[in-house]
Amino acid sequence: MSLNNVNPTKPKIRFYEGNEGHREIYRETLKAKNKIAYWISPNTILMETIGEDFLDWYIEERKKKKIWIKLIQKVTVETPYKYTDPKRHEREFKDVRNPPPEINLPNVLAIFDNKVAVMSTRKEGFGFIIESNDYAQTMKTFHELLWNVSKF
Repeated sequence: MSLNNVNPTKPKIRFYEGNEGHREIYRETLKAKNKIAYWISPNTILMETIGEDFLDWYIEERKKKKIWIKLIQKVTVETPYKYTDPKRHEREFKDVRNPPPEINLPNVLAIFDNKVAVMSTRKEGFGFIIESNDYAQTMKTFHELLWNVSKF
């Protein structure tokens, strides 16, 4: 079917596998030209897939580049406090809200520029980035709706 699709504005899709694939997606978000990214993330996936050392490196790199994030963060009892400490948020260039408890968010979602990244749990071990203006706008709207029902 794609051979017959002559639309000149096809989205680009890149697929990643495993923990290193997840790290590569995080590195890609550091290239955000508009200096903001919209994240939805359960912290347990971060610890399982990219690891605490890489996450600390990523936060420092993001701070150097002054890339702000609007983070909807599903916190669990396993989440290290340093990632949920409100005193760190501003100096780490992030605004954070917690979604209502009844909302299940098993995957990580990052929206930046015209890209949307999705990262699965360690069990499924995949990630992908879709490069599409329309899709990115749709997902930003989804993020904003969830942001508005989430708490500080």
